[in-house]
Amino acid sequence: MILDDSVGAVKRLCYSPLECHMMSISGPGNFVRVWNTTSYVVEKVLEADNGREIQNIAITQDGMVVIGLFEDNKITLWATMTDNCVPKRRTTPHIKGVTTIALHDDSNEWCIATADRDGVINIWN
Repeated sequence: MILDDSVGAVKRLCYSPLECHMMSISGPGNFVRVWNTTSYVVEKVLEADNGREIQNIAITQDGMVVIGLFEDNKITLWATMTDNCVPKRRTTPHIKGVTTIALHDDSNEWCIATADRDGVINIWN
């Protein structure tokens, strides 16, 4: 199977736990594309606010929420499988630019870990 993202270089990929879905961030990195890997089409585009560049993505175990990580120490949560996909923004406790994100989801609660350029890892929910 080949998915063609004509926007630019693909920077990040994340498989969804939902059957036949994948997320991608492509240059310039202001959007997350939700791909249907059966029909080979983009089903939804999640947009970052104010032209901010998305650094990384994670997805919850149920496939319903995508979390976008931004270098300005913020994350954005999108309820991906709803028609009204209004982003919710949160600020991380980091001082320097956030570089990576990890998500633990045991279906009762989430635990998010973020790390920055100073080597600081924050775990929060």
